[in-house]
Amino acid sequence: MERAWVTFGLACLLAAAPRGLHAQVPASVEEARPAANRLIAQIKEESARHGHALLGELCTTVGPRLSGSPGLEKAVAWAQVQMKAAGLENVHVEPVTIPHWVRGNESCEVVSSPGRKLAMLGLGNSVGTPKEGITADLVVVSSFEELSSLPRATVAGKIVLFDPPWNGYGRNVVFRLRGFLEAAAKGAVACLVRSASDAEGLPHTGSVWGNPFTPTSIPTAALAIEDAAYLHQLAARPAPVRVRLQMDGQVLAPASGANVIGELRGREIPDEIIILSAHLDSWDVGQGAQDDGVGCILSLEAARAMLKAGLRPRRTIRVVFWATEEYGGLGARAYAKTQGIEMQKVIAAFEADTGNGRPLGFGWKGGDRAAHIVKRLRGYQPLLEPLGAASLEPDAYPGTDIEALEYPGVALFGLHNDMRHYFEIHHCAADTFDRVNLQDFTLNLEAYALMGYLVADLPQ
Repeated sequence: MERAWVTFGLACLLAAAPRGLHAQVPASVEEARPAANRLIAQIKEESARHGHALLGELCTTVGPRLSGSPGLEKAVAWAQVQMKAAGLENVHVEPVTIPHWVRGNESCEVVSSPGRKLAMLGLGNSVGTPKEGITADLVVVSSFEELSSLPRATVAGKIVLFDPPWNGYGRNVVFRLRGFLEAAAKGAVACLVRSASDAEGLPHTGSVWGNPFTPTSIPTAALAIEDAAYLHQLAARPAPVRVRLQMDGQVLAPASGANVIGELRGREIPDEIIILSAHLDSWDVGQGAQDDGVGCILSLEAARAMLKAGLRPRRTIRVVFWATEEYGGLGARAYAKTQGIEMQKVIAAFEADTGNGRPLGFGWKGGDRAAHIVKRLRGYQPLLEPLGAASLEPDAYPGTDIEALEYPGVALFGLHNDMRHYFEIHHCAADTFDRVNLQDFTLNLEAYALMGYLVADLPQ
């Protein structure tokens, strides 16, 4: 293909061109710079504000989007309207069978002296208690090993609380995931866990391990971290600590959900696909702003910004809002299964699902094709350095959804953010639109859109 040898001339041509003109395929960072500058300028001038406002609409007009809920059904319809309004083609939904758990009323309190109401949230797919609740003595442990060391008679018929010290989300979340299994194996009648967070004030919900369509074996809930610490202190005293747990949670029949899909068709190789994606579902507390409304709007607005800037990459950009990530990426798994041979056309898949902290770069996984793409991308790192997002971290977590797309030949890229404050709002009532900083959102959109465009526009 023809190369543009005179960068300045190409820059002038692009600046003066009508919206329908598409940039030539870059062969060097300087040849890519005019298109990159044009895309970044579009984002700064209009797309970031438009996307931020769109996120506000998703959070406030649609609201929480729990799997199987009317909120998620409303979000699917909303997403199709927004994809069409953005100018995407082939907008459609692909049905997915999804779990349907409802929370209902719930409460937890210390009924022995001194009494205290506790801040709690039932965990996804927890079975409910009897109507009057469960009242039992409490056993507090800091680890699975400590629980294992206790005689069964010490635990049977009691409520177990896991209150491990905070060692980061990756280490603490295992108690949320499998705490109920370990407690039930010892004969406990219910399970409480310290929220997988480092922030006081609010409990954090989330899913548990097991079949996403079946309830837990015993009622299971998360406590705010200061309440877990309080119970730990009480349990260190000689007098028994007695707790009442009441939960109406129940797993209903599976529901019908959908992956929402729209495309920006490639100008030269439309059958080769670059996926930009995030999950549309959220928990039922908060507004699902950073988990993962931000990711959805970044994916949609990145494609819209390319169109608004008059840039149509060689390959097709496919925007996907996944149906149900919070229960193990069921939407993406269904997509990979139903696409079959079509997965061979997917060159790379991106996911944004780590909040709205400042972008740091991208983690990537995959085989030889991924390594080849990354090798080419390293030449474009100067374009990402001003955004603080030039890092390309190998064998790094790309995202729950696209890990289900780990088909031979598919390169997986996850947007990595500064997550120092992410787990303060993750899966709790504080995940609201007002906490999404526009300046950081702008940087994330610039990094995500630019990287998506560069991969979609790479030479053969």
